[in-house]
Amino acid sequence: MHRNLDQFIKFLQIPSISLDTAAVNKALDYILDYFSDIKDKLNIHTFYCNNKRSLLITPEAQRFNKLKIILNGHADVVDAPIEFFSPKIKGDKIYVRGDYDMKGGLFAGMIAFKKLIKANNNLPIGLQVVPDEEIGGFDGTLCQLKKGVRSQFMVALEPSNLNITIAAKGVLWIEVLAHGKAAHSGYPWNGQNAIKILVDFINALDKHFPNPTKKAWQTTYNLSQISTPNKTMNKIPDKAILKVDIRYVPSDKTKLEELFMQIRDKMPIDLNYLMFEPAFHTSTQDKYIKALVDVLKTNHPTFKYEKRHGSSDVRHFAKYEIPGIEFGPTGFGSHQADEYVEWSSILELAKILEEWILKVV
Repeated sequence: MHRNLDQFIKFLQIPSISLDTAAVNKALDYILDYFSDIKDKLNIHTFYCNNKRSLLITPEAQRFNKLKIILNGHADVVDAPIEFFSPKIKGDKIYVRGDYDMKGGLFAGMIAFKKLIKANNNLPIGLQVVPDEEIGGFDGTLCQLKKGVRSQFMVALEPSNLNITIAAKGVLWIEVLAHGKAAHSGYPWNGQNAIKILVDFINALDKHFPNPTKKAWQTTYNLSQISTPNKTMNKIPDKAILKVDIRYVPSDKTKLEELFMQIRDKMPIDLNYLMFEPAFHTSTQDKYIKALVDVLKTNHPTFKYEKRHGSSDVRHFAKYEIPGIEFGPTGFGSHQADEYVEWSSILELAKILEEWILKVV
């Protein structure tokens, strides 16, 4: 087995589920061990927030607040049974939890970073490894940014099939508490059903932001949870709680805020923002993107620009006005049982990253 492939397989076997701190730390330690043969050329910056450890690896002489490029990857993966962490190789495809999202992209970044530093340990670049992207990235990427980490540009090595993701939707999680009036269910005229109030809220949301029936770059919503304190069937609920996951395009942020202000004035509800994270959009005229395109025209001319409906840690950099993209290997099935990544695309990604970095730093 090729040495890099053998190392990758061992990395994949670590069940680094986001909430398993010990397993995630084991993955971080494995990454440090990967660089042990050049550790004298490196500066390992270690950060802690809420007992979560993250890393920023830079050349020895580089300061973490004056980098040109950061390659960002997360070592955590979504929850899965332990048998999901036994890699199966079928030709060029490796099937296992977390290889496509996103240990494959991270490992490509590791290969490229190591090769670059071996040749020149004074490059103004960093490899950022975080433990919690799958649960928000607040104690990894955002923690580092709050503590002063800066770059001119960043690449989240998220799965993109070697396409350039230049935009992603924002995330708004809301909790809606409806206030009704309790009564015996046989006498509905004596009460006000809190669930019915939530139905009115849902109808108002759907009127302004109807979900598309096929893939489209527009705001969407998911009714994630609904509950009442009712313990019996024969009572009209006086309270009901709805949680909604909204993924919004940048132009709709203000429209959503205005809509919810109007609804609060008209309905007996309390509305709380549980999470309100920005969208991001990076211009194709950015000098770093233009340089990457030049490299791709030679190495992978079939690439295209994409917009993503999910979210990533690029949004945290956007809060600090640092432009970025998502750019990662080829595969399929993020968070699915049949997830896979193509090994050849990992090597191709590493080669592209190396050429691109040498072109722009």
